[in-house]
Amino acid sequence: MPDEPTITGKERHQMAESILALLLAEIDARRIDVYRNVLEQPYIIFRVEDRPKGSYFLQSDSVRGWIADFAWDAKLGAPNKPDLDRIITVLLGRALRNNRQQIEDQSVLQILREEPVVAVILEFMFAHQSGSVETTMEALRKDLTTFATERQLMRLGRNRFPRTAQRLSKEINHYAKTLATLGIDAQIWRSNGSKVILTRRSDDSSAVSSAVSSDDNSAAHNRLLAPDAKVEQLARLQALKDKGRERDQKEER
Repeated sequence: MPDEPTITGKERHQMAESILALLLAEIDARRIDVYRNVLEQPYIIFRVEDRPKGSYFLQSDSVRGWIADFAWDAKLGAPNKPDLDRIITVLLGRALRNNRQQIEDQSVLQILREEPVVAVILEFMFAHQSGSVETTMEALRKDLTTFATERQLMRLGRNRFPRTAQRLSKEINHYAKTLATLGIDAQIWRSNGSKVILTRRSDDSSAVSSAVSSDDNSAAHNRLLAPDAKVEQLARLQALKDKGRERDQKEER
């Protein structure tokens, strides 16, 4: 039985360069977008025709699998882990060119960077194709946990994403006004268990995503979000946050 052909180091290097060149061409054609969100995390959006579409954490296994499948179908071969590491490293550098800081309201930005529930729901809803989710609180918790784990959002500072549906419900209620400021409406009610509807207000000029799923980089999508309220309203948001921390400390005791 003949030995299978081996790929030399030079050939593998050329293959990785060819794959990268093809990906960069797709980025230039705006069928792929790489950027950093307001949490300074690298993301990639795929819009290539006849291929899986969506927004993903750039360093996730899903992205590596997408790139490997893309390269194979393009007759470029199957990249190994070192090849994919090199490709991802270049894409990480490219993402630095597109840092989407879209929130100038420092009070809201602080909450977003410190509270996993707010960060995860914002990312989840703006990656969601329909922009609306209606489900049970437990099902939502499982979906958000999976989403947050892949994007390394389970813990922000000392705060961790809720482990129970009851806790998630309390957190959503507590940060409902902050989510609304970010363009996400949340409704919770009880009917044979806790139910929830999350809606992305994509047509709201005040809505903002840290993981934008738009088709372009126009000024409309890159402008900073204007404050949703006056100084006293910002102070109220901060007070809500502080109150939530006090409540959490009491519950932990």
